[in-house]
Amino acid sequence: MNGRIRFRDHWFIMFFPSDVPKWWMWWARWVRLDYRHLAMVRYDEEKEVFVALEIFSGGGHMKILEPYQFVIMQNHATEVLSVMSQVDPYSFYFPRIFTCVSCCKHLLGFFWPTVITPWQLRCTLLEKAGATKHEPDYLNEVKNGHL
Repeated sequence: MNGRIRFRDHWFIMFFPSDVPKWWMWWARWVRLDYRHLAMVRYDEEKEVFVALEIFSGGGHMKILEPYQFVIMQNHATEVLSVMSQVDPYSFYFPRIFTCVSCCKHLLGFFWPTVITPWQLRCTLLEKAGATKHEPDYLNEVKNGHL
C-alpha cells in the first residue's frame, strides 16, 4: 500500500425482487427472481440517520432514512449483507454500464468485470470481500421467543 490512504465505510447491501422485467432487462430471465435489484445503505453517525443509494436504469435516488425507515426497508429485502468498502481515492474510475451492480462495485472499491447480476455480486461479496449476512437484533429476539 506504500502509505496510500484507503477509505473504509460500512455498507449494508440489500437485495430485492423486481417487477415483471421491462424490455431493456433482457438479462432478467437468467437472474434469480428475489435478486433482481439492490440498494446500498450506510449509517451516518454524526447525523444519526441512514443514507440509502438506489440506482435505476434512468438514474438513481439518494434518500435520508430514519432508523424506523431502515427497519422497514430491510424487512422488504430478500437478504441484507454487511460489508466494508475498500476504496482507493487515487484510483481512476473506468466508466461501466450504469446499473445497480456496477455502482455498488464502484462504491465498495472492487473491480470484478465478470460480476454483472445482483446474485453474482452477492456470491462474490460473501466469498471474496468478507461480507456477512446481516440479521437484525430484533429478529434474534423473535426467534428466541422474547417478543
